[in-house]
Amino acid sequence: LETMEADWEANSNASLEQIETSNLLVVARVILETATRRLESRGAHCRADYPNRDDSHFQKHSWTRLDQGSFIGFRPV
Repeated sequence: LETMEADWEANSNASLEQIETSNLLVVARVILETATRRLESRGAHCRADYPNRDDSHFQKHSWTRLDQGSFIGFRPV
């Protein structure tokens, strides 16, 4: 994936499909990073290594900022 992105960045005439794929890749990375920080199972988010729900630590919303690098945080429900 990194090779594909590097090729697209070097190409100033990236196709619409390349741009859309790159955007989907950013979203997928954010989802994966946020999911790995949630050390519990909740709803459709099910982890074999953390099979139980943990309201005391994770009853909160996950959010991210990408404008100044990647930052992922939590806020209360």
